[in-house]
Amino acid sequence: MTNQISIKEVPIEEAVKVNATIVEFDAPYQKDYFEDRYKDKEKLIIVAYVDDQPVGYIVGYDKFEDGSFYYWMAGVNPKFRKLGLLKLMMDYEDKW
Repeated sequence: MTNQISIKEVPIEEAVKVNATIVEFDAPYQKDYFEDRYKDKEKLIIVAYVDDQPVGYIVGYDKFEDGSFYYWMAGVNPKFRKLGLLKLMMDYEDKW
């Protein structure tokens, strides 16, 4: 069975949902924490979906306001690791 994988730009709420599934994060960040981090910066919020289920995310922004991209936070739900999702999300960012 082949999984349908897609990468999409999304509102922060979608990344926050995935963040809550990352077991390594003892206290997952809430929406306000994310928004404060990238406030007034060029940002990119993407989520990886497997069969329409959100399972991975990257939040990044132009930290130094010089056009560079800072991958601030990323994670993939442990049940969906080893599918290459982080690489696919990074490839998406490179094209962005």
